[in-house]
Amino acid sequence: MNWRIVPDNPQFAGPISQQRLQEADDRGALHGVRRPTEIGASYQAASFDKITAITAALEANFTISPWLLLPALLVIVLAVKRMPPIPSLFAGVLAGAVTAMLAQGVGVHDLLPYANSGYGIDTGIDSLLNRGGIQSMMWTISLILIALGFGGALEKTGYLEAIIRAIMTKVRSFAACRPRRC
Repeated sequence: MNWRIVPDNPQFAGPISQQRLQEADDRGALHGVRRPTEIGASYQAASFDKITAITAALEANFTISPWLLLPALLVIVLAVKRMPPIPSLFAGVLAGAVTAMLAQGVGVHDLLPYANSGYGIDTGIDSLLNRGGIQSMMWTISLILIALGFGGALEKTGYLEAIIRAIMTKVRSFAACRPRRC
């Protein structure tokens, strides 16, 4: 199964002809199937019209400038300087809020709703822009908090140590246990 087909470029045509692949694709026989490709080639090539449309929509709705990379650079610099992670991320959030107010004209009253439930806009590229917020991460955050609470309760009551001790008594090989326990 060595398909090396790029419909926009016939020179990459592999053992299956372009016509047969197109007919199968038109019938829906290849719907949802990932085809193996050469490195750097793909079945669906991005059209320049689509790229131009996305770029135009971004330029029409936002101010785009290299200065807007400063919040990300601030977080990177603080991480390289080995600053604590929570204050470093908080500094990045504050820098991002300031750049949103200065460069994009976002009001202070809009910052917290954007952080909580994400940004929303009606353009031709909604799936690219309408994302995020803390609420979109709450399932993962709550799972982590519940797991930490459960682990803390097991450790405080002594159950965790009892479970580990029971597992260690069943270990029969030296390689399977830590040197300080064996």
